Amino acid sequence: MHVYEIDPADDDALNSWCAVNRASRLAAWPEDTPFTFDEVRAMATDGFGANRTVLAVARDASGRVVGSSLLMLPTRDNVWTANVEIEVDPSHRRGGAGRALVAHAEAVARSEGRTTVSGGYEERIGAAAPGQEFSEQLGYEPALVELRRDLGLPVDTGRLDDLEAACHPFAAGYRIVAWQGKCPDELVEGRLELERDMSADAPHGDLDHEVQTWDEPRLRAAETTVEKMGHIAFSAGAVAERTGQLVAVTTIGVLREVPTIGRQFATVVSHADRGHRLGMLVKIANIRALMERTPVTSKVMTFNGETNSHMSSVNEELGYKVTARVVICQKHLEAHQ
Repeated sequence: MHVYEIDPADDDALNSWCAVNRASRLAAWPEDTPFTFDEVRAMATDGFGANRTVLAVARDASGRVVGSSLLMLPTRDNVWTANVEIEVDPSHRRGGAGRALVAHAEAVARSEGRTTVSGGYEERIGAAAPGQEFSEQLGYEPALVELRRDLGLPVDTGRLDDLEAACHPFAAGYRIVAWQGKCPDELVEGRLELERDMSADAPHGDLDHEVQTWDEPRLRAAETTVEKMGHIAFSAGAVAERTGQLVAVTTIGVLREVPTIGRQFATVVSHADRGHRLGMLVKIANIRALMERTPVTSKVMTFNGETNSHMSSVNEELGYKVTARVVICQKHLEAHQ
């Protein structure tokens, strides 16, 4: 088994990467939309403005591409870490492709001075999770558990009306706003504070992690990457009338090419403004916008830390159902030379 890094500007190489990645993802989630060509190229080229990305493929003795890897190397914070995602064609598993791709990712990480590598595997409810044994054999230990939840669309508007009405008595002094695409200039300052809050407050379990530094160039770079990936970003937020500042936000991305599935990017409420049901209100506003503007979208998927009981309860009230358990594992390279 041989591993080769590929140039994301090479259409043929990137198509081969996408093909094996798609085959692996669809085997587990036939109803989902795997990474598209545009998504992978944008991630590999831009890295959301704060990562360097390395793509690689594994080829068998015949030269066929049987596995893919995506290695993210943070460049602004958490610079001792790396994150890798591995996919192997279902018909070529247990043939060494996954191990070879992990070994390559670890070698690149070491060459970049990284001491911790993380990756994950999914346990779809009711299905086997071969990733657990694979991770353990390679020295990766569980560090964080997330739950994937899916929401079928459309949601009954009467239910949304009832949830919204129950929230309003707690939300005096706030107004709900919505937009599509990049954050409006007048809301950027609040959005940056919320990004910092989310980096600090989101459950990290035992993962090596430091709070991210956010400024407007980083935000705009991330938004540009999302556009290049082919996503329409739907956002809703809450503005505090006393300050005019954005104090809560939620965003869902929908692929222009395949708009049937929405992907929840983030939901966060500022520390000082919690307890006013703003998380629920902005989620309701965004679901309404999604149903109105992209009626073909039939599902939204979201991921929450298993210990994030508050956001989990909000999602369950909205009708999200748990569909998988996601285990994020990490390995300290210094201990595995």
